Parts: sequence; structure tokens; C-alpha cells
Amino acid sequence: MRKEEFLKELNNYGYEAELTGSVLTVVVDSVAEVPSIRSLARSCGYNYSFGVRTKHNK
Repeated sequence: MRKEEFLKELNNYGYEAELTGSVLTVVVDSVAEVPSIRSLARSCGYNYSFGVRTKHNK
């Protein structure tokens, strides 16, 4: 699965994600969400790395 396709899957599952150039970044409320995103990536056949950043609550 390509990064663009995985980006669409993430959005379908309600995750906020962005693709800047060749870097895929997923925005999460908590780093505790990372294992479920990794599991989703494996189940979708996505074999590339992705970055994670947390939302900054004001």
C-alpha cells in the first residue's frame, strides 16, 4: 500500500494525518494511540515508516 492510500485509510478511521512531500505524519491525542495505528498499518499492508505528533491543547 502506498502512503497516499494509507493516508486515506487513516482519515476513514478518523485519524488526522498529513503527507508532506514523502513524510507521512499522524496527529494523535496521546502516544497511547500509536500501537493501534501500527496495527492498522500492518492490517492494511502498509510497510513504510510514519511520524507521529501529539495535538497541542491550549
